[in-house]
Amino acid sequence: MSQIDLIGKQIAGAAKNAANRELAKARRGTSVVGQANRLFASALRDIERPKKPKPAQKNGVYTADGEAVRPAPDGCIRRSPVQAMAVAKNYKARIIKRVIAVIIVIAIIALALYALRDLLRL
Repeated sequence: MSQIDLIGKQIAGAAKNAANRELAKARRGTSVVGQANRLFASALRDIERPKKPKPAQKNGVYTADGEAVRPAPDGCIRRSPVQAMAVAKNYKARIIKRVIAVIIVIAIIALALYALRDLLRL
């Protein structure tokens, strides 16, 4: 048996293995039992996963109310320290004013360049 024959057999074996692997993957994907098992596991994860509460805004401070607190197996209730995020009352107004100021400055620069272009044509 020559080297070329060995390489040919290796290539044929690799192709056969790849085809078998794809066939097995397709069988697993279309299996009714496998599909039911995946759906059941997904539903179980959704049930067991605690829902995160949406943060509520109170007087310029965002807080997370209504967190689910479950006691540990030893009965102790553990809470991580949560620091509220302080937000200034006029924060959005300041941002809007800055955006408007930037737009006005860009408009003034555009008008100045337009006027300068007209002056340079003379």
